[in-house]
Amino acid sequence: MNLKVPLFYIIGDMQGGDKICCTTTSYQNTLGRPCRKCNVKGSDLSDPLTNCKKISMETVKQLVLKEKFDELKKLNQKKVFSVFFDLDYGGCQYGIFSAACPVEPLHSLESGIMKYILSILFKEHLKPVGCALLDEIVQSLTKSPRQRFASSGAAIDFPRLIWMNGIINLKDLEGKYKVGIVFTIVVVGSTNAGENLFKEIFQHSGNKSNDVIECLEMILCYWKWLKKDKYWKRGDVQGRKNAKAAIQLMLQGIKKLLDRDTGQGWGICKFHEQLHVPDDIDQNGPPSGTHTGPTENNHLEIVKKNYQNTQKRKLKLDEALGNRLSEGYMINFAFDRLSDMNKPPQEKEANHTGFPKNSAKVTFRYTDKDVEIVDSKL
Repeated sequence: MNLKVPLFYIIGDMQGGDKICCTTTSYQNTLGRPCRKCNVKGSDLSDPLTNCKKISMETVKQLVLKEKFDELKKLNQKKVFSVFFDLDYGGCQYGIFSAACPVEPLHSLESGIMKYILSILFKEHLKPVGCALLDEIVQSLTKSPRQRFASSGAAIDFPRLIWMNGIINLKDLEGKYKVGIVFTIVVVGSTNAGENLFKEIFQHSGNKSNDVIECLEMILCYWKWLKKDKYWKRGDVQGRKNAKAAIQLMLQGIKKLLDRDTGQGWGICKFHEQLHVPDDIDQNGPPSGTHTGPTENNHLEIVKKNYQNTQKRKLKLDEALGNRLSEGYMINFAFDRLSDMNKPPQEKEANHTGFPKNSAKVTFRYTDKDVEIVDSKL
């Protein structure tokens, strides 16, 4: 029996998407085509107003079949016919490149652009003295009357704001906590102490402290906008253009106010990818459906934790992970069964005998309202 399974989209990080599309996984700005979705040049990645055209999967298929390797090399496309080229993407000519590999918010924004912005603020602007002063203000927020007894997750709809130990020395954080740190900096910038700190920090660069805070607010608004359930109507070209114009304005602000001196600056794919988000929304719907947060959490429970209990041998790793996962399922299943067996029936009496020590025996009588010892031999 031949089964045909419809493929809507594949979610994952940038490197995983590039491997599926059979493009090179190098992101140097000297490449002719560093972005799998379009024909943008590496030298134009940092330009929010650059005009790029999406790559047609049908065109790439023909280049591979006709063995036009020179043209494939210019597109940074491997000389391989991907199995995903044969799938149907609802008539979309861009196929696997755009229709099935949308921009993923966790890796591109939360753990991408926001991560770089925090590094710029802490290392290039605040520096050690400013970071220490910022941490003092952040910790003082936890002592306010309304915050003193609040937990870090008290407001579910808001990013994290409570940081008992500050925000500077935190490492290996999840994407949602990076959003929380950006949100905290915006809140601190609204206080008198925070406003004075940022004015002093940016006094040698045109006194742009208010503009920097406004830029961070735009990024947070963009992050929240990506979590909406509804956008423009399907096929509304003007709605898509308006969204792209707003994203371009935000990226221009980031490049102007928070310029990145390390690496390739803002000439990175994660920066340029944001321009393709409106097209992905028009194609696939809300980005909340392509956010890899839940799958990353499952990966932590299913793979990473079980990996620590294996011998870490590459050839046997999949088998060892499967065995550990199977053992965990059996242990949890047995625990749940034993827990259910020991629960008394509702509105009835039940006895349970336990053996807390060697040669000891205790019998309890359960009712729907009380528990009493009916026999014990210690």
